[in-house]
Amino acid sequence: MLDNNFAFAVVRSKYPHVGNLIEEHWEEPDFGAVMDELLNPDPRRQGFPSAVFNALRSLALMHEMEVIHAARQGEHPQLILNLEH
Repeated sequence: MLDNNFAFAVVRSKYPHVGNLIEEHWEEPDFGAVMDELLNPDPRRQGFPSAVFNALRSLALMHEMEVIHAARQGEHPQLILNLEH
C-alpha cells in the first residue's frame, strides 16, 4: 500500500523518520494514536509544512478507509475506529 503512495513519498522525502514511524505502525492498532500525535503536535514545536501536513492527513484517511474495508470483510475486528476526527 505505501510503496507507490504519493502522500507517503512526500512525507518520507522530507521526514524519513516520520515515514519510518508510519510504515512501522501502518498495520498496528495504535496507528490512529500515532497519526493523532503527528497531526496535533506539541505546541512548543513548529509543526509540519503544509504539503507534509496534508500528506499526513491523506495517509490517515486512507488508513481509516482501509480499516473500515477490512472490518467489513471481517479481517480486523479487533480494531476500533473513532470516526469523530
